[in-house]
Amino acid sequence: MNMNNFAILRGRLVSDPAVFANSNGSSKVKFTLACENNYKNSEGKRESQMIPVEAYVAKEYDKSPFAKIHKGDKVSVEASLRTNNYEKDGQMVYTTVVFVEGIQFEESKSVTDARLAARDAEAATAAAATIAEAPAEAQA
Repeated sequence: MNMNNFAILRGRLVSDPAVFANSNGSSKVKFTLACENNYKNSEGKRESQMIPVEAYVAKEYDKSPFAKIHKGDKVSVEASLRTNNYEKDGQMVYTTVVFVEGIQFEESKSVTDARLAARDAEAATAAAATIAEAPAEAQA
């Protein structure tokens, strides 16, 4: 890894990763990390930065660590910055991408599984409440 272009980000996933499959069997994975600032604001609280990141999975996405991360998981990523430049409507567009080189889980599998179970139970409760609130003729 090039230590001249290297970052470590530690935070929680804001949402489940978005996976984009390529025709050659590889995938692009995009997710956002909520990374806590190193300083406190004027009210004495630490705010977070929302950092969008992306990764490349050469093959077998289901066997990659990215297939095991979910909203709320705490992870550390090793990353580098990359620039993408392209032309759109006659104007050059310059973007910077935080590209994930490696990922580590910061919590145990049991903690992650408990959070997923709670999220699934909450979703089931919300779905049941929505069905219960539906008009009687719509349920028939």
